[in-house]
Amino acid sequence: MANETTRVQIVTNPIRISFPYLFEKRKMKDQDGTRQPERDRFECVLLIPPSTGDAEKIEAAIGEAMAAKFGDGWESELSAMEMAKLPLKKCETNKWFKDFTGWHFVNSWSKERPNVVTKDFEDIIDADKVYAGCWCRFQLTLLAWESKKGGKLCLVSLDNVMFIADDDRLGGGKPTAKDSFGGFGEVKMPAELKAAGDTDEGADVF
Repeated sequence: MANETTRVQIVTNPIRISFPYLFEKRKMKDQDGTRQPERDRFECVLLIPPSTGDAEKIEAAIGEAMAAKFGDGWESELSAMEMAKLPLKKCETNKWFKDFTGWHFVNSWSKERPNVVTKDFEDIIDADKVYAGCWCRFQLTLLAWESKKGGKLCLVSLDNVMFIADDDRLGGGKPTAKDSFGGFGEVKMPAELKAAGDTDEGADVF
């Protein structure tokens, strides 16, 4: 049946994360900007370095799921548009990731909030802890299915996330307060502030 899916589950090695929406759903819109709240979802982009073997692992999982759903030789049955929609892509083909030569990326998402934990399996509740550029491991489910219009598709469901290590933020990102205020040397206090602090009224301000 068209709505049946075939599922293959994998766990990655440490790879980098980008565009994370792990704690609040991304608010989705149509191309004309109209809000589509029923499409809101948790999501992120996985940036996969060539050394981990995860690109090959995901490619094999896609093949396994698609073959189980559509049979051997499924690739020859896909249209050019369907092939282009397969989830594993080269970073050089995307304007946001073109500097990651030799890397791959995958878009993953879920309607349900993924579990996000530390290496010690403690829940992470601070959204700032998992930012674009840090390293994480991911549990993913590859879903092969046929749309109502007959299209053969494979999606990547985001199940669980484990934070592994910090790294440079991608796209600049929001600096920490320590980075913002810690590198400017001695602070010159205004005379007016000292004068205000000598009065009872000034003390109430602080």
